Amino acid sequence: MNRKLLDSNKQGMQDINIKQINQIITDQTYNSAKYLLQQDKQQKAQQKATQLQNKLQSLDKSDLVLAQNKLNITINLLQQQFVPKIFCVCDFDCFYAAIEMRRDPSLKAVPLAVCGGGIVCASNYAARKFGVRSATPAKVAKALCDNIKIVQADIQYYQQVSRSTASFFMQFDPNFTMLSCDECLMELSGYIQNQNFKGGKDGSTLFIGEISNIELLVAQICREIRGQIEAKFQLTVSCGVGISVQLAKINADRKKPNGQTISQLHFHNKQDMFSSMKSSIGDLEIRKIWGIGQATAEMLTNKPFQCIKIKDIQDRGYQLVALLPPSIVNLIASAYGLGQIHGQGEHADLKSVGHAKTFPEKEQGFDEIIMELCKDVCLRLQVLELIPRRIQIQIRFADWSDQIKVKDLPTRSSNLSVIYETSVQTVNELVKYAKINKRGKISTVGIGQSMKDLPSSYVRLIGVRAIEFEDYRYGEINEFIKVKPQESNEINEQSSDFEVVGFVKGSKQKTIREQCKQSGLDKWIKKK
Repeated sequence: MNRKLLDSNKQGMQDINIKQINQIITDQTYNSAKYLLQQDKQQKAQQKATQLQNKLQSLDKSDLVLAQNKLNITINLLQQQFVPKIFCVCDFDCFYAAIEMRRDPSLKAVPLAVCGGGIVCASNYAARKFGVRSATPAKVAKALCDNIKIVQADIQYYQQVSRSTASFFMQFDPNFTMLSCDECLMELSGYIQNQNFKGGKDGSTLFIGEISNIELLVAQICREIRGQIEAKFQLTVSCGVGISVQLAKINADRKKPNGQTISQLHFHNKQDMFSSMKSSIGDLEIRKIWGIGQATAEMLTNKPFQCIKIKDIQDRGYQLVALLPPSIVNLIASAYGLGQIHGQGEHADLKSVGHAKTFPEKEQGFDEIIMELCKDVCLRLQVLELIPRRIQIQIRFADWSDQIKVKDLPTRSSNLSVIYETSVQTVNELVKYAKINKRGKISTVGIGQSMKDLPSSYVRLIGVRAIEFEDYRYGEINEFIKVKPQESNEINEQSSDFEVVGFVKGSKQKTIREQCKQSGLDKWIKKK
């Protein structure tokens, strides 16, 4: 995998002339700041691959057997905990471009790219035939397709259209989740039972045991969803259905545009179910797994792993466990169809809530951008009932270099004014630092626009991220936790070496939290 060339992992790009397109991309971006940055990242990836190869060779057979045993235990545990449900992911086809074609039907007949800040945000299928996809610089898009029509992105309108679909999805699942502005996750088990099963059968009979026509029922529902969306919104969606969210997410991308893919939903027994989950995605490329981006894919396809297909991860998972951090188990679980995806599960596992914005290389006030980002972050914090301790600010300058600074909030808060004022202060500190430490003259900004210098206003991206959470409902009493400093941070509820006067994070959090709730949050819970 070459970071500097086309990433063709996109529907509509299967039959393109990769060699010709890559030559155009190289000609247009050679020695640009982005090109040099990607080259540096690729060199580091090769060095990492060499280190991993040497580490693998240094392991003996017992190390690999231990890694395999760890993996087997983890997968078995996940399978024991797994509860099959009928998940459906509805993914709008080239959402931004489709909305623009809806607004101006004449755009349907031409290659179209929706751009923001000189970068392609979305392209229609006609443009993808020329190699134009999201994240392509506008200059490169024009070189790939000289008659491409470029439309400025209208993000607020796209978000408005996305929100308008909520009432439609709610009829199928009142607890639906928008994974992104153009992608919806629904759990259809209850809807199917209510609509198609008489006599109040136990939901477990949908999947295992007696004969079922569940796949036919789901296929019909998906056709109805797609038809109603096209009639109501003049947009098309592709549907993916599976008994896990990961399978549904993968399936949503298999028959784009305006198609549907349904994995097997009914099985003779649990062993048959897990075998089917594993084999149904084994022959797909690893990039089809949600969570595997370009950098992770590059690591996995390099030595020593050389994982090209998902089945390679299934077969060589023990190597990943032996050589990589423990979190790699989540990725391996996804290769078995068991992994969760962003937006699913309890928000207690969230490590951060943030938002970033890329904008053009022209002078803009930071304050307006930061306020927009902070509003989004604070809204999500309040919905998730989380209180951050700190914020992290990222600035990407026009030469694609990043500066990141973490700052404590003056008080733990999800309040907009607190987060906004701290964010502005942190951005100003980063900009001041950049002015003091000038990086000299640069020639490009990654999209072909020349510059003589790099003033502080020339910024590619600003990001605001809230980190280190407390629970919104119980955060105040966290002030009263007292743990003996000489003892371990791991608190055993049976131990007499600590005093709890609030709730603590960790394996006993739920039990202590329940005690706090029972006491009305106004009494200390002490244990000595």
